[in-house]
Amino acid sequence: MTVRLIPYEALKAKCIPYSKPHLWRLEKASKFPKRVPIGAGRYGYVEEEIDAYIAQKIAERDARSARDLVPCPAQNRGTLMGQKITEQNVEWAKIVTAILPEVNAWLSEKDPDPDNDGVMRAYFVLQAAYDEAHR
Repeated sequence: MTVRLIPYEALKAKCIPYSKPHLWRLEKASKFPKRVPIGAGRYGYVEEEIDAYIAQKIAERDARSARDLVPCPAQNRGTLMGQKITEQNVEWAKIVTAILPEVNAWLSEKDPDPDNDGVMRAYFVLQAAYDEAHR
């Protein structure tokens, strides 16, 4: 098996733009592959280890994404974004889901400029719909 060493400058081509001091800190903390001395003041990195590091980062990202889809642990059940889930919240969600296409259409007709408080107006439309449903 042939081991290919790549210089520090080649790391940027692999989307690793860290400075040398930052890489040294990561190496010291065992969070990045260690350099291989190849001469006086010259170092290289084992390309396979760098590729494995990148693959690990991708796997960590994917694990975080999957974890976000998993139901909350037992201590967080019954909450949504830190708020207690109540029947009122569930009803609110049903109403929002039902009228969201209408709100989007209304906003695009009345307010084509998305920076012009459209979100606040959408909130008031949703609040009015909720109040109407609970009279």
